[in-house]
Amino acid sequence: SDLLLCAVLVPQLFSGYTLKVINLSLLYGIMVLSTVIVLGMGGQMSMANVAMFGLGAYVTANLCSGHLGIKNFNTVLALVISIVGVGLVSFLLGLLLERLDGTFFTFATIGVVQVCAAFFSQYRPLFGGPDGISGVAKLELFGFKVENYKSWFYVLVFFLLVVGAFTARLKKTKFGRSLFCIRDNKTAAVTLGVNVFMT
Repeated sequence: SDLLLCAVLVPQLFSGYTLKVINLSLLYGIMVLSTVIVLGMGGQMSMANVAMFGLGAYVTANLCSGHLGIKNFNTVLALVISIVGVGLVSFLLGLLLERLDGTFFTFATIGVVQVCAAFFSQYRPLFGGPDGISGVAKLELFGFKVENYKSWFYVLVFFLLVVGAFTARLKKTKFGRSLFCIRDNKTAAVTLGVNVFMT
């Protein structure tokens, strides 16, 4: 009920730059939930989610801006392609980095962030260099155009709730319990039949 009250009142009480900051907080809240899964449940300190966050943004921006010569691309389809594509990249990256353990894993993920940051800020053909990508089309959901901070607020609250519910549900699944087991004791997890590497 508090969250519902907040969702109703915030766009009425705030506007402009303040609402933009609130929207960014909601967006980062979604990203933090990935840390809840990887660190809180799995016990691995990863910074790579920051790089994947950026990669997803650039994939979507490239598809929706005409930057790569693609015109009038469906914005929802661009988001789906971005999520699936970045998920695949994350999975492949995980296969490589998960062979490392503890601090070695953490520092490797920091390395990934540094490499991605260099590419994002310097490689113009895909990322626009320091200028970034302009002219990104507005998101259209079921005929509703998301074009101002107020409409973005509602979209971000919705997605934060969906991802939050998914994260809470994940804790109660077999996969979630496997993550907790690996976090607490890898040897016990192996003994119980958990495939530690693939989990």
